[in-house]
Amino acid sequence: MKYDDLIDVLYETCSDYDQLMSGEKQADRDLLQKLLALNFDVRRNGIKGLGDTEVFIEDDVRLPFEDLISEMEQLSSRSRFSSISELLDRTREDLLENGIDGLIPSIDMKEKIRLAVEENLKVGYQN
Repeated sequence: MKYDDLIDVLYETCSDYDQLMSGEKQADRDLLQKLLALNFDVRRNGIKGLGDTEVFIEDDVRLPFEDLISEMEQLSSRSRFSSISELLDRTREDLLENGIDGLIPSIDMKEKIRLAVEENLKVGYQN
């Protein structure tokens, strides 16, 4: 997936969710805020973790690839709209399979992400 396409999909997801919301449910507003924050973070700061060296840079504000995938999984599972969940899931699967701009996640990274997502979902269900 191209980086610009990822930004477009996240923007489209925010827009679609906003249109689907009816009324003033706090859960809907909270999820929309999280979608908007993810979109802003990716657009403003970028993504790290694919093709990067393991060198730690103190002021690197880019969103780790693993966190992007985990956040998309959580948002998908919390959305009450199947079209939003499906869009997030398709995008997440595309990112895991094809990476961003030709930089593909390694098998080890995919396994690490899978375990992190499972753990985050367990924690999310407890809250």
